[in-house]
Amino acid sequence: MSGAAFRFSLLVALVLLAPLPMAGIQTAWIPVARMVLLASVSTLVTLSEGTGGVGPLMMALFWSQALVWFAICWGFAWGFARVLAAARPGFRQRIAFVLIGILASIAVLDPIYTTPYSATNAHSTLIQIYR
Repeated sequence: MSGAAFRFSLLVALVLLAPLPMAGIQTAWIPVARMVLLASVSTLVTLSEGTGGVGPLMMALFWSQALVWFAICWGFAWGFARVLAAARPGFRQRIAFVLIGILASIAVLDPIYTTPYSATNAHSTLIQIYR
């Protein structure tokens, strides 16, 4: 696995799986992809309904947090790829599979996400958060 492929796979895993804090009406611990989903929905509602002050405020809040956390995830993936730059490609591939496997299995099996904007549960697993 090349350094770029390692960085990309780690970035995708972090964006889709890692619970990161999001401030809003209530504090949530959700992945960046869920933040982008909420930001997209708030953008569509704001553009279609033309809400006054609350819609653009929520849209800016969701988008700014999603972009900041995406940049932090990219920085983490870039830094970790730099640390393993001298390693053999097979070793990088095993490290990527182990890290992504551990994060994915915890996210699927344990309700690690706090989701106050969810219609089902206050604490959710990965499967429940993207319903």
